[in-house]
Amino acid sequence: LPSEINGIISHYGHLKGLEIPQQKNLSIQPYATYGNTEYNNLYYQYNSLGTLDFDQGLSKYGYNNFNSRFGADIVYSPNNYLSLEYALNPDFGQVEQDPSQINFTGFEIYYDEKRPFFNSNQIVFDTPIEIFYSKRIGDNIYLNNYNYETNINHAIKFSGTKPGGFLYAVLMAKSSIDINDDIMTDKQINAVVSRLRKNILNESSYVGIMNTFYKDFRDESNILSFDGMFGLLDNKFKIDGQVVLSELESSKLEKGYSYEVSYTDKISRGFLDDNIVDIWINHEKYSRLLDINYLGYLKRNDLKKHHYGIALSKQVNGNHIKDYSFNIQNLISKNIKGVIIDKDISLNILTSYINNM
Repeated sequence: LPSEINGIISHYGHLKGLEIPQQKNLSIQPYATYGNTEYNNLYYQYNSLGTLDFDQGLSKYGYNNFNSRFGADIVYSPNNYLSLEYALNPDFGQVEQDPSQINFTGFEIYYDEKRPFFNSNQIVFDTPIEIFYSKRIGDNIYLNNYNYETNINHAIKFSGTKPGGFLYAVLMAKSSIDINDDIMTDKQINAVVSRLRKNILNESSYVGIMNTFYKDFRDESNILSFDGMFGLLDNKFKIDGQVVLSELESSKLEKGYSYEVSYTDKISRGFLDDNIVDIWINHEKYSRLLDINYLGYLKRNDLKKHHYGIALSKQVNGNHIKDYSFNIQNLISKNIKGVIIDKDISLNILTSYINNM
């Protein structure tokens, strides 16, 4: 393939007329756990002066929690195009733990998903603006100055494909907050994510729609998204964009969008002969009260961002130089009122020599 053409597998040949037998698969993985936690604490109380009162003696606080769970992961594929997954009280005890990090920034740390149930067919939910961040399901909830754990009671995911590049998926999960409070009767957390995507024009172009719905004992969030990509001129010219509409109980309809236009081609004349040129323009805007973080991940709202640049690269394979790349780009970020957040111009040059320096 020419080096200026993106993609690898998408350019492979197609074998037609194959009679592939329909495969039915059923997988059931049950588990059971048992645990008991006993906690006892003796302490002195404070008096009216704010000092420890040793005269009243020790106070006692403790609890004894018994925990037993039974669950199962069930995966059923009636044919090669459909998949139905169900998790009852899923146990992720053997999943690699997220690394411990001290966050000195004003923004939430992003962690990659490692739980098998959410990783399976995750690509169908991927969008430029991440309105579905699966780590939200089963995440802690901050309430009354305390982080409470949540348990996923059950989750179900249905996904499939059809000829012509039509993809669809629905994910539903019900969780509950782990809190012993008789006053708080409603502890349920519901999440629904649905996705439709259809190829148009060619295999590099598509349009899609996605919706996320979240409801707990305090809030309700409804996010609607439209996204698409168009690859033209043998996929050298690309337009990629997404529009997000957010509706919360506590605010009016908020909007956000992101789009990128890029062009990649090889220069075949002049002193830049055989250089690959890449030009891109990216623009993002999120309204001041846009909030998709109930089920999605947005680093910050109240933002207008412009990012554009040009890059040159070439496979030299000469006596001394193997290849080089050069790019210059400009990034400008402001809030909705126009206050500058970031303004950066960068120039990058990378040269690889035949001795791998």
